[in-house]
Amino acid sequence: MKNITVIAIVLFLTNFSLAAQELENTDYIDDQIMDINQHMKDVVELTDDTAKIEANDLALELMRDMLIEPDAFEYQYDSLEHITILESNDGRVRIFTWNIMYDNMRHDFFGFIQYVNEDGEYHHYELKDKTSIDPDADPDYESPDEWYGAIYYEMIEEKHKDTPIYTLLGWKGQDALVQQKVIETLEFNHRDEPEFGGRRLKVVREKMDRAIFRYSSQAQMIIRFNEKNDIIVCDHLSPGNPKFKGQYEYYGPDYSYDAFEFDGKRWVYKSNIDPNIAINYKKNRKIEKRKKQNPSKDF
Repeated sequence: MKNITVIAIVLFLTNFSLAAQELENTDYIDDQIMDINQHMKDVVELTDDTAKIEANDLALELMRDMLIEPDAFEYQYDSLEHITILESNDGRVRIFTWNIMYDNMRHDFFGFIQYVNEDGEYHHYELKDKTSIDPDADPDYESPDEWYGAIYYEMIEEKHKDTPIYTLLGWKGQDALVQQKVIETLEFNHRDEPEFGGRRLKVVREKMDRAIFRYSSQAQMIIRFNEKNDIIVCDHLSPGNPKFKGQYEYYGPDYSYDAFEFDGKRWVYKSNIDPNIAINYKKNRKIEKRKKQNPSKDF
C-alpha cells in the first residue's frame, strides 16, 4: 500500500511538473505576442518610415524567438494583431504574413512558415521579400530566401500523387498607382523545405510558377476560391481605354470573369467563364444587370 502511495505521488508530481512547464512555455509566447502587437501597432500607425522600420525589426526578432519554442506550432495565435495568419485544413502548415507601407506607398513584405511533416517533426522558416524593383518583372522566386512577397488571404489544398499542394491567394501593394494580386503554390520537398511555384499554373500553353495580376490602386479585384464549383475565380482585368494597354494604373475589372481549374496536376486557366458559374450562389434573373454594375462580392 505504501509503494502504491509513493508511485501515485511521483506520478502526480511528474504530471504537475509537465503541466507547469507547458504553462510556462505558453506564458512566454503570450508575453512575446503582447510585445509584438505593440510593435506592429507602431508599424501600422507611425508616419515616419525610419520609425516603422525600427518597430518592424523589433517585431521580427520577437517572432523569430517565439517560433523556436517547442510549443510554437500547437499554440493558437488568435491574439496576434496586424499579422495575417492562414492554417491548412490538414493541420500541417501555418503561414504568417504582413507588410510595411511607406510614405511613398511602396511596400515591403514579411512572413514565416510553420510546418509539421508526416513524422510530426516541426520546422519553421522566415520569408524574405526579394521582389524586383522593376514592377513589370515576373521573377521566378521559389525559396523562402527569395520570396515574391505578399499578404496571403486564402489557402487551397489539392494533391498530386499524394503530394500536398497548398495554393495561396495573396495581395501585394506595389506603389501609389499599381497594386497586385498573386496566385502561387507551395510544396515541401524531401528535406521538408518549402518551395514556391513548381510550374503548377498553366495559361494557354505556358506553365508558370505564379500568376501575377496588376491593376489600378484605385480599383478592387476579386480572386477567390469558389468551393461550390472547385475553381479559383478572377475578375478579368482590362484598361478603361484600349490606348492604355500595358499601363496597369489604368486597369480594373471589366465585369467578366476568368478562372483556374485544377486538372489533378496544375491549375489550368479558363477565360471568360459563365458569370453564373463564377458567382457562388444559384442563378437568378439579376445576373445580367450585375454584369453592368460593380464587380460581384458574392463569390
